[in-house]
Amino acid sequence: MITSATDLTKDWLEEILATKIKQFSQYQNPAFNSSVTHLDIIYADSAPALPTKLLLKLNQEHDGQNEIQFYRFAQKMNLPMLPQRFGMAYDPHSGGSFLVLEDISETHTPPVTREQLRNVKGVPPIHQMESIMDCMAQFHAAFWEHPQSGTVPDTTEVRWWYRDEQFHAKHIERRTHEWTKFTEMFHAEVPSEWLNLGTEVLARLPQLFATHIEPRLASRQSMTMSQGDCYLSQFLIPRQGLGQAYLIDFQDACVNLPAYDLVYMLATFWSREQRALHEENLLRRYQDELNGRGVPYSWDMLCTDYRVSLNYMFFDAVWNATSGSSTDYWKPKMKCLFEAYQDWH
Repeated sequence: MITSATDLTKDWLEEILATKIKQFSQYQNPAFNSSVTHLDIIYADSAPALPTKLLLKLNQEHDGQNEIQFYRFAQKMNLPMLPQRFGMAYDPHSGGSFLVLEDISETHTPPVTREQLRNVKGVPPIHQMESIMDCMAQFHAAFWEHPQSGTVPDTTEVRWWYRDEQFHAKHIERRTHEWTKFTEMFHAEVPSEWLNLGTEVLARLPQLFATHIEPRLASRQSMTMSQGDCYLSQFLIPRQGLGQAYLIDFQDACVNLPAYDLVYMLATFWSREQRALHEENLLRRYQDELNGRGVPYSWDMLCTDYRVSLNYMFFDAVWNATSGSSTDYWKPKMKCLFEAYQDWH
């Protein structure tokens, strides 16, 4: 186990890649929540069956545990929407982890930046969005009602928000505390309509759980693996032309409603006007791609799951606000979610 890029050696890389290396160079990438290092490799073998560009992702304090568990669970599956993986480990004692992936940054790039999202200017060109929706549907289809759901703690269990009745009660308790704190801190800074909505939705969550989520928990009916933090910046799309989009970063992966990821993508930082132009067409493309892969997910069920996810996601912006995120992050997000809640009735 290595804990920083300064620990990286040729011997360590040779052991991970199971091949001889002539030399390598590295440079850092200022990732948001991990230490990420790009590696350029020259192999001793003139024609190894390995890419010459790799990416090393390091985490501490157990932050990488869930992602490593996800990759272990998925390692025998055919998942062309994920970059190739070449090595990984997690140490439960130190909390450190590493992940070695193919570096596709020369040919692929995020469709939007975090700055564009928070400025509500994060709408990629339509051909890129269609590729992203196909990628999301392909990922969800691969794990749809997976028979081994629940076998890996957290990673393949239903999201802790509503894993069972007890988890849901704790979730409401937490959200109630956050909501009380939010209204005390920001009641003078936000519209009264937002405050009224938060109180109304919070009171409705127990009924939403009993009606729409609890009946599906035992069978995992129409549930799948969720990326869990699925902003559009978590995708990589071709720098030029058309092609496969990739999904990255599985530190929050879990089993969930399919629409949980879709709300992250289309409702958290898109304005009412942006959604009016693109949202329905993109959701229908997602559904068509799912159906084409043999997944019987109806339009009515997708819309219901989307509405349910909007109720829960509104409080993600509340948590952002009360946990110290800047106003220029949580306030646009809350406005977008408020408008989406209204538009979806």
